[in-house]
This record gives sequence, C-alpha cells and structure tokens, in this order.
Amino acid sequence: MVSELLFLGNPIIDTTGKLDQQELRDLGAKLPKPGHYPMEMILSFEAVLPRPSFKGASGGAFTAAAAAAATYSNVSYYGSCGRDFGLFKSVAEQNSFAIIDPVGNDTEPAGRCLLLLDSEGRAAAGPFVNRGAASLFSSEMMPTTTRTCLPFIEGYLLSNWQQLPEFAADSCAIDLSSVFVIPALLPMIEALKQRKNLIVFANQDEAEMLLDVELGNARVPSPQFHHNAVSFCEGGHVLVVKAAQHGAVVYNSAGNAENATWVPPVRVPDSQVVDTSNAGDCFAGAFLSCLAQGHDLNTAASQGARAGAECVTRYGNGLS
Repeated sequence: MVSELLFLGNPIIDTTGKLDQQELRDLGAKLPKPGHYPMEMILSFEAVLPRPSFKGASGGAFTAAAAAAATYSNVSYYGSCGRDFGLFKSVAEQNSFAIIDPVGNDTEPAGRCLLLLDSEGRAAAGPFVNRGAASLFSSEMMPTTTRTCLPFIEGYLLSNWQQLPEFAADSCAIDLSSVFVIPALLPMIEALKQRKNLIVFANQDEAEMLLDVELGNARVPSPQFHHNAVSFCEGGHVLVVKAAQHGAVVYNSAGNAENATWVPPVRVPDSQVVDTSNAGDCFAGAFLSCLAQGHDLNTAASQGARAGAECVTRYGNGLS
C-alpha cells in the first residue's frame, strides 16, 4: 500500500488573455503558431495583450499533485517555483497538499505558459517550458523516501539530470512530458526499470516514439504496438497511453499484459472544451491517487479519464 504520493517537477505560471487581432496588429504584434517559445517572446506578448487574465499556478507535476490531493490526503510537491513561490503555495494550500521548493530564490523566474485565445475563445498559442528552473533542481536533491512512497517525476525535470536519482521507494511514476525529451529519457527509463517498478504515462505521440511504432486505434492498438508495449512492461511495469478523446490504454505485466485494457473517454461537449492543456497531468494525478487508495489499474484509469475531462472545461490546470 502506498503511504505517500510525492510529485517532483518544474511548475509554470499559466496566463490567459482574450486576443483582439486588430489591436495586436495596431501594436505591431504578430500571433505565433502553437508551440514552445523563448521567455522573451512570452513576456512581450504579456506586455501588449489586451486585458490579460491570470489563471493560476500550473505545470505537469504540480497539476498532477493538485489532482491527486482532491482524493488522497498524503500528497507532496517538491520542485522549483522561482520567485512565484507564493502563488504556487496558495494553490497548494487551496488543494490541501504540501509544497517544498529546495532551490527557489528571488532572481530565478518561473516559467510562463501563455495561452492566447482568439475572439471566439479558441486557444491560439502555448505552452512554454522553463528549462532553466528545471536545471537548478538536480537528482542529488531528491527528497528522502520510504519504500512505500510513490514518486512521480516530470520528464522535463528528469531529462535535465546528469545521473539517476537514488531513492528508497519500490515504485516510481514518470510522465514523458514531450517527444523532445524522450531521447534523453530512454536510457534513464531503461536503467530505472532494472531497479524499480515503473508506471510510465505517455500521450499517443510520446508512446509511439517510446516504442518506435504507431499506436493505430487506442481501442485496438496495432499488433506491433501491442507487442512492443507488452515487452516494455515485462518485469512488473505499467504503461499508460493517454489518447485524449479516444480514451486511454493501460498495459501491465501483472497477468493481463496480453489483453491491454482500453478505458473509454469521458465525453465533454465541444461547447464546454476551453483549454486542453494540463488534462493529461490531471489524468496522472487522479490515476495515482486511486492506486494509492488500493484500487486496481482499470479503476484508476477511469478515475483519470474523469479528471482529465473536468480539466478541459476550465482554463489553466482546472484546479485553481
């Protein structure tokens, strides 16, 4: 039984603003395509956005911690918040989980995720990842754990570490975070698989890159994807593929790896979807909190799907 959920990551500030195309043109600003942008570009848009609206603390492991805290009491977040620590702390208190920042200071800015909305409220750009803050938090800062603790490590953070973390927990969860960091994560994941029972969360693109094969249909994965996923899970590991509106598929080696479990999505009307960012992180947090309470993988995945569906109906992480 899990005694504590520990989330390690690198949070960002989520800022949203409704975009007035003509006003931006008058200001000489050009709307970027969705993607990752340097901090300087983010700040320049924050300076000219008409009526920007701050929507709270966000970020992968932080959002997952907040989602887990909704149903599980022993949850902690451990990572870098920078000079915006007070904002993250207020969200943590609101959601009843502990937050510890071992490296934050007055000069290190947190990352910022700028979600630009067009005149009809559709997302136009974002998010941004602050690699600088992540690099300050090294594997040597891994907090003390017990065997029954379950750490969740954000892939962006792990990819910045020069060495594997040493910790006592028997199991460990990892979110792949992005296809861009998977090459750096692969050797670490393979090494951790020799030491711990892993739970790996991936969206469809990340899972396809991890296993070097296309998924096909989430409900009925391609034979080669299925084969590679079963092989990946050998030895006690779990792979959770989050396929958004197509549901999720869960592989594990505890007796049913040959029959992967497909979890149907929780349907949300298009009119209610306002921001899909952070939905996968809410899925992971709810999934782990359900496992910590002793439920099986299928129940945990269903709980994750519900949390992700709730998240897309709100801006930011859907929890603040």
